[in-house]
Amino acid sequence: NGGFAIRVDGNPSVVNRRKYKRMPLHNPCKIVLGDSEKVFEGRMVNISANGFAIETREDAIKDQRGKLIRIEIEDFEVAGIREKEGNIIRITDNDGTYIVGCRMLDDDMQIFNYVEKIMSV
Repeated sequence: NGGFAIRVDGNPSVVNRRKYKRMPLHNPCKIVLGDSEKVFEGRMVNISANGFAIETREDAIKDQRGKLIRIEIEDFEVAGIREKEGNIIRITDNDGTYIVGCRMLDDDMQIFNYVEKIMSV
C-alpha cells in the first residue's frame, strides 16, 4: 500500500532519565490525598531521593494525577523519616490495583544516602 516497514533486531538501549537510584520497598503505608482527612491503606513499591511509587486498591486514587499525596511509611529504616509528600505524576490501573508514581516536593539526601548504601552492597 506504499508504506514502509522497519524491522528492529535486538534490544535498543534506553537512556535512564532518573536523577537518583530507586530502591524496591514493600513496607505498608497509609495514604492521604490532598487536604482530605480520609486515610487508606497501600504498600510501597519503591523509593528514591526525589520520588516514590505506591500501590493501593483504593478506587478514589484513580483520577488524582497532578494532586498532592501524603504517605506514612511503616517500619522505614531511615532515621526520622516516616512521612513524605509528593505530587502524583502517574497512575496505572493493574486490574484494580493502582500503581501510583509520585515526585517528592524536595530532594531528600537522607534517602539518597540510604539508597546508595543499600544498593551498593
